[in-house]
Amino acid sequence: MPVAEAALGEAVAEMLRDRGIHFHPLFTFEKMRRETREIVAADGHAEPVDLLIAVPPYQAPEVVRSSGLLGVSGWIHVDPQTLRTEHEAVLASGVSHR
Repeated sequence: MPVAEAALGEAVAEMLRDRGIHFHPLFTFEKMRRETREIVAADGHAEPVDLLIAVPPYQAPEVVRSSGLLGVSGWIHVDPQTLRTEHEAVLASGVSHR
């Protein structure tokens, strides 16, 4: 679970396993077959589903993507101590993605 520390992510995954809940991180969801209650991955592999919780890819807003401020990561690179960017007179803040 990239949004949590490794220990927390493993604890949540263990709680799910203990309850018989299958957790499929990084499953590339392509479509859902309602008639058979399956989700299908980009590679064609299908999994039965009772409850689907899907999180779309997280990305910078369009106004930021079109600004020319993004680095190779797809985000604005900042100094975490000062919030300064490599661009003159531009400061940025947000969530740190480790």
